[in-house]
Amino acid sequence: MSSGSIQSEGVREAKQARSKQTRDKLIGALDSLLKEKSFAEIGVAEIAGRAGCAVGSVYRRFENKDAFVPVLLEVTAQRMADRMREMGPLRLSREGDLKGDLEQVAQRAWTVLSGESHLLRLAHQQARMENPVCDTAMPALMDGVRQAIEAALRQRAGDRAEAERKRAARWATYFLITPLMEKALYPDRSPANFLQTGGEEVGREMAALIASRLG
Repeated sequence: MSSGSIQSEGVREAKQARSKQTRDKLIGALDSLLKEKSFAEIGVAEIAGRAGCAVGSVYRRFENKDAFVPVLLEVTAQRMADRMREMGPLRLSREGDLKGDLEQVAQRAWTVLSGESHLLRLAHQQARMENPVCDTAMPALMDGVRQAIEAALRQRAGDRAEAERKRAARWATYFLITPLMEKALYPDRSPANFLQTGGEEVGREMAALIASRLG
């Protein structure tokens, strides 16, 4: 995992190539550990051990464990953008099949959310603790979904005014992303576990509900 150029508070500058490699190994180690347990359960020694480094290597590059957070979220935002780019342009139905178009959007959103769920969970928890740097990973996804829904609605423009279409797209984005995020981040907790089904089906059902409302 390459973290590129890092300017975050609490991250010590790595000038040598070897130092940068060690820093990236430490970030990758924490990324891996977050797939297994919560941030609060992970200690600095465990991060160092997973990276194959001495504990001192951590403190030479990071002031403390919390200094990893903005770096990880920067990486998360970049990986989410990469995932969306790799999926290519959305193929909207020429016939204006709104339900089918929304299903495509939902499945793409689920792919991104489920792929980065461990890091988005960290971002969500830190944001709830009023850490301002942690509300940076989701806006790009939300905006991408909104634009896709606007484009789908434009295929079925009818008499709907531009302002109404934009408003409808924002509401549709909110209703689509919220249950998918719950399912990706906290699948075993309420309300996500109320439905014993996967994120793909949640996406299809939400697409159908939204299409019936906007169609």
